[in-house]
Amino acid sequence: MLEARNLSKSFNGKKILDNINFKLSDGEILTVVGPSGAGKTTLLRIVAGLENKDSGQLILDGREYDPSIEQKVGVVFQDYNLFPNLSVLENITLAPIMVLKQSKEEAEANACQLLADLDMTGREKQYPFQLSGGQKQRVAIARALAMKPEILCYDEPTSALDPSTRDQVTEMILDLKNSGYTQFIITHDMDFAKKVSDQVLKIEPIGEVK
Repeated sequence: MLEARNLSKSFNGKKILDNINFKLSDGEILTVVGPSGAGKTTLLRIVAGLENKDSGQLILDGREYDPSIEQKVGVVFQDYNLFPNLSVLENITLAPIMVLKQSKEEAEANACQLLADLDMTGREKQYPFQLSGGQKQRVAIARALAMKPEILCYDEPTSALDPSTRDQVTEMILDLKNSGYTQFIITHDMDFAKKVSDQVLKIEPIGEVK
């Protein structure tokens, strides 16, 4: 379980997050909703270790956790951040080979299984420019999962997607939940949040949680 206790963050003297608290149990989905400027993405970056908190605690499985040191969180960014010069398979296997020190054979076998789970078999040799937005997102998810995270985070996973693709993303996230993945989602899309969430955390621009 991931727990946030009184997380606060300011930039240039302006408070963005003020005493944010939540509990995310294993295998559940928490969505964070709120208008632009409320600090949703800042919260995700703190949980993922991409931004330092000013105060408060993150507790993982009962102990204080520093995400900048322990890589327990995978992130699917809004713009996917795929390497355009690498194939789908190479995008997924690069970090496991370099960071986890997996052999090329092991990394590719794991990547192919993840692609199969995400209905992307046959796309291994394609490049990002050959993929649709929804397909790029699935590759980004496979790349995050290849690092074996305990928690999978998404920054606006339905942004700029058409209704049909948004429904596919909803189904995919629920399938991942059924497979036991713990997921933390930032979104403006309240309808989507209601469909996938076990709990919804609402953040206001002044940092209040309702």
